[in-house]
Formats: sequence, C-alpha cells, structure tokens
Amino acid sequence: MIEFSVTLPLDNTMINPEPYSHLRGKEDEEDLITSLASSSTPLTSHTLYTRRWFMLMVFCFLTLSNGLMWITYAPISASAETYYNVGSSKINAFSLVYMIVYCPFIFPASWIIDQKGLSIGLQLGALLNALGAWVRYTSANYWVAFLGQFLLACAQTFTLSAPVKLAANWFGDKERTTATSIGALFNQVGIAIGYLMSPAIATSPSRIATLILVQAIIASAVWILTVIFFRKSTPPTPPSYSAANEKTDFFSGIFGLLREISFLVLIVGFGISVGIFYAIATVLNQLLEPLGYSENATGWIGFVIVMVGLAGAFSMGIIVDKTKKFKILSCVAIGGIMLTTFWFTFAQRPDSMVNLYLWAGVFGFFATAVIPVCLEAGVETTYPIPEGLSSGMLMMSAQVFGAIITVIMSSLEEHYNSVAACWACVGCGVLAFITSLFFKCKDKRILLEKGTGASI
Repeated sequence: MIEFSVTLPLDNTMINPEPYSHLRGKEDEEDLITSLASSSTPLTSHTLYTRRWFMLMVFCFLTLSNGLMWITYAPISASAETYYNVGSSKINAFSLVYMIVYCPFIFPASWIIDQKGLSIGLQLGALLNALGAWVRYTSANYWVAFLGQFLLACAQTFTLSAPVKLAANWFGDKERTTATSIGALFNQVGIAIGYLMSPAIATSPSRIATLILVQAIIASAVWILTVIFFRKSTPPTPPSYSAANEKTDFFSGIFGLLREISFLVLIVGFGISVGIFYAIATVLNQLLEPLGYSENATGWIGFVIVMVGLAGAFSMGIIVDKTKKFKILSCVAIGGIMLTTFWFTFAQRPDSMVNLYLWAGVFGFFATAVIPVCLEAGVETTYPIPEGLSSGMLMMSAQVFGAIITVIMSSLEEHYNSVAACWACVGCGVLAFITSLFFKCKDKRILLEKGTGASI
C-alpha cells in the first residue's frame, strides 16, 4: 500500500499526567492546562497518515458485523421461537446478553486496549466475533446458540468503545469527532442491515440456519481484514498534541472517572438515552405484531431508524468538530429522544405505517447522533484519562440501562399492553433529558491544544 502523510509543525511538548493527578474540579482546570503546557519533553511535529482511513473502514466492517448479529433474532422473534422451541423471553435474551456481558467484561477489554494496544484488542475482538458466529451455526439447540451469542457479546466489549480510541490515536483534532461518528454509526448500520437481512433470508423457521451461516462467513472475512490492517496501534508520529501525551494509568483512571461529577452526570443521561434505543430495537417486533404489523414491516421500520440515524450521527460529528459545543448538542439530541418517545406512544395503533415511518426517521436521527457527541464529551471532560476507559464506561451505562428498560418494556407489554410499555419509555426519556441539563463539559483537551497552539 502506498502511504501518504501530512506533517505539520508543532512547537510544544509531550506531557506526563502523573504530576498533575492532584488537580481536581473546575477550579483547577486553568492550573491543569498551564501545568501540562509547560512540560519539558520536546515534540516537533505531528503527522496524519492516509492509512487511518483504511483502518477506519475495516473497523467499520467489524463493528457492523457485530451489530448485525446482535439483532439477528429480534425482527424474526416469532420464527426464532419456533426454530429453537422456546418462549419470547429466551429470544429476548439473545439481545440482553450483549448488554449484560458488556458490564463486567468492558474492564478487561479496556485494559487490553490501553495496555497492550488497540490492534491487539481489535484483533481479539474480531476473532471472538467470528468464533461466536460459527458456534451459533453448529446446532439448532438453543443453549449452543446462546453460547455463540455470549462470545459475540464478549467481542462487542472490544469494538463498541473503540471508535474514540481509534480517532484519538490516528486522527487530527479537527477530524476526531467525525471519525468517532463514522466508527460509532457503523454499529448502527449493522443493526439496520440485520433488520432487513433476517426477515429477507429467514422466510421460515427452517431458513434461520442459512441466515446464521451467511453471518458467520461475513464475520470470518472481517476477522481476516482486521488482522491485515490493524498491525499497529499507533502511527510512528502522533496526529495531534494531545495524542502525544501520556495518559493516566488504567486503575488511576477508573478512580478518576468515579471522582468526576460531571462525567457521572453524563453517564446517567447518556446511558438512559442509548438504553432507550437498545430497548426499542429489541422489543419493536413484539410491540407492533399485536397491532397487525408483519415481521417484514417491522424490519423496514428498524431499517429507517438506523439509516436516518447515520445522517444524524455524521452531521452531528461535523458540527461538533467545527463548534465544540458538546453541552448544547448533547441536550438537543437527548431532548429529541425524549420527544420521540411521546410520539411513539401515540403512534401505537393499527394502519399507522406512514406515521411510524416518520417517527422512525426522527427517532433514529437523535438516538444515533447522541452517541458520538457524548463519547467525545466524555473524553474532553476526563482528559488525560485514557479515551478507551471513559468511552467504555459510557457504553457500559448504555448497556445497563438498555437491559433494565428492555426488561421493563417487555414485562409491561406481556402483562398489560404495548402502550403501557411505551409510557415507561417516556418516563425514561424525561429523566434522561433532565439529567443532561446538569452536565458541564470541561473541554480539558480542547483547552490544552488551544493553549499550546497545537490545533491543526
């Protein structure tokens, strides 16, 4: 591969965060920036390498394939119940296991990515992704398939929080949020494709094995590409001033996150917001099927949610890169999610397909746009704690809240009706929006780069 790079002057220094670990809270931010900028290890230039776009493309394929297999059974829940001879709760468990496994396994996954390198972490994630896909194919036994889904859930811990780390390691400060947006939204692309692929291939319960085989082949091809393209975790020359700086160690970073009140507020608001998206994606077919909507119709609604969401995430990433208005944009996105939960509740009626399509587009726009904005806001607020750790904690909160909201909505739908389930979702949306109003983004990384003139 021919390699091109752009080298830019940078008359500043590398830093070690350890001497500044005592600086806490808003009142110490100016001291932090001044201290970091006055460090003494010289760094003369930074470089942007063309290969970063190829690496981002391969990562997109990896996270796409993992998202594709997360949603395998949700659009065809009735057929899956017949194929595995189980009830709806066990089919929902195929999605819930992703959310539950993420919580304990994100910590070792983040440690591997931060200490052993991004390339090792993603290669391991791609291997687990392919292995889990083939395990699902080996048997029509529910528990064998569940084991495969468990391995896929483990793979997700390496991919879901990686876009921020990849952007920080390889992309310049004017393109970081855009790169994060692209990496994050392709997980949603996988979900969108899954919503169409599952009902298109598995037209009957007996065709589910063919569906799983196709997904296993895709996962294997992605694993090979990941091994080829992710041979290095970082470029020879860093892409920005902040990328050159040393980060706090892993365990100190965890305690630092727990002491950062603004970050904890963000965890709650972001977690509930994305949790709503995960829950609706999981139970959408169960909510709409009693109203007379087919699995194919549900698949198209899910497809619209995610595909319009791509525009939301990409456009929001560009706006954030240009304006750096993390607080305002995060509130706009979370507020949009809240309003669309009301809309969805009143759209619960037969023969309302056009209304549901319109809702799906607006909901998808905000539900996907919130991800890159809040992931980057988390990095800014907690810098110089490693990017993978802060984004991992944020995504963990989304998995936790997603599992809780899914269980609540599923239970209410089963014992009452779909409208009751949606009103629970409305309550969660209101809580998320109120929480987001109290978030204060500290912009530590931006202030450092502005203070040193290191911006590209």
